Amino acid sequence: MAAKGWHIAFFVFALLFLGVPADKYFFSRWQWVIESGFPMGRLMVLLVAAAVLLGVPALRRHSLGLLATAIPSGKTPELGIALALNLIAGFGAVGAYALWIWSFGGEPSMARWIGNMPKAEEQARHAMSVNAIITFFILGGIVAPIVEELIFRGMLFPAWAREWGWVRSALATSALFALFHSNVISQFMGSLVLICVFRRTRSLRASIAVHSAFNVLLWYPLVGRFLNPSGAETGEISHWALQLSCLALACVAVPLYLWASRDAILRAQS
Repeated sequence: MAAKGWHIAFFVFALLFLGVPADKYFFSRWQWVIESGFPMGRLMVLLVAAAVLLGVPALRRHSLGLLATAIPSGKTPELGIALALNLIAGFGAVGAYALWIWSFGGEPSMARWIGNMPKAEEQARHAMSVNAIITFFILGGIVAPIVEELIFRGMLFPAWAREWGWVRSALATSALFALFHSNVISQFMGSLVLICVFRRTRSLRASIAVHSAFNVLLWYPLVGRFLNPSGAETGEISHWALQLSCLALACVAVPLYLWASRDAILRAQS
């Protein structure tokens, strides 16, 4: 019998709620974790999930079946569009947070917020550390995309789609995916994009590729250094024009991508 969406959702919540106290009371007390700031708790949650997916025969067969479908030829531009939308959503989420702070506290609040952030030199130095390289290229570029895509887009989304239809399933799956991360707005919109690319290519490899590329590009020496604008220490909202423009664009482009991924369009393209 196929697992229902609530079974998979319970599995995700169990991993999350077990991982938080394990990180707080066990992993975070390791001396090297304290010194390096390595996200050990998140890594262990993903490794436990991977162990379950590989260790349970039915889940292993299902996972391998999902990963077996290659990205169709001619769909490479689709991956580029999805990656661009994911980046726009990421920048837009930063813009939304900046707008929120500015709306309630004006330029003084913005200046205090920026002042509490690590300086560019510090972020660049940290980005070249072994910890950051492992986090972005191993954890973010390989482990997280494969495990999360298998659970959320490969298993949870289709299970809920059978019960509610694909749109409500996409919203519910993305809400749960966002709760699994700290940057909720970015991850919610990004999940919607990943669901669309999965539907439009019928290949989980496509969503894994987009997910992986997005995580790696956020490394500070690449796109990550542009998330917060230079000169924003003054608190002026005008410095955030790029992020706010991305927010406005994401609010239009992501729903349009959902509309372009509806059943009627996909049937016409088959």
